[in-house]
Amino acid sequence: MNTAKVRRIEAEIEQLKLRWPGHTPSPVLYQQLEELEDQLEAAMAEDEGDEAAGE
Repeated sequence: MNTAKVRRIEAEIEQLKLRWPGHTPSPVLYQQLEELEDQLEAAMAEDEGDEAAGE
């Protein structure tokens, strides 16, 4: 099960958002956020697949 992985990625997203400036975030921050959101989506899909398979 990837529940721990999902929680870790969610925590990373929260940490990134804490560093987010109030104005004009750099393109690097946007890229990091996109990558983390993609990883989160994949981990959640894997987690759902595991549950459907009965694992």
